[in-house]
Amino acid sequence: MSTIKQLLLILSIVALGALFGASLYQSLIEGPNFGANVPDSLEHFRVFMGDNNPGNFFRVVAPAAQILVFVSLLSSTGLARETGVGGCWPLSFLLSAATS
Repeated sequence: MSTIKQLLLILSIVALGALFGASLYQSLIEGPNFGANVPDSLEHFRVFMGDNNPGNFFRVVAPAAQILVFVSLLSSTGLARETGVGGCWPLSFLLSAATS
């Protein structure tokens, strides 16, 4: 495996990890905290999200992660054909990504 393929794979794994970590933080930490003590927590939520919101992060990182995973899959297709694994899995990935 070439260095560029390894770098693409590592970057895509890091980007997916960042997405997973941010989603997990929002689900486990922010959600319950803003759902407790409703009148006061909503005001705190408005102040907290005044300048930045999670959408600013996800609008940048989610498409970047998808592109990195896609490019990593495309670059490793030649390796799959050389080893005899087959090259139909990128097509199945594209179909699943298009339908979700």
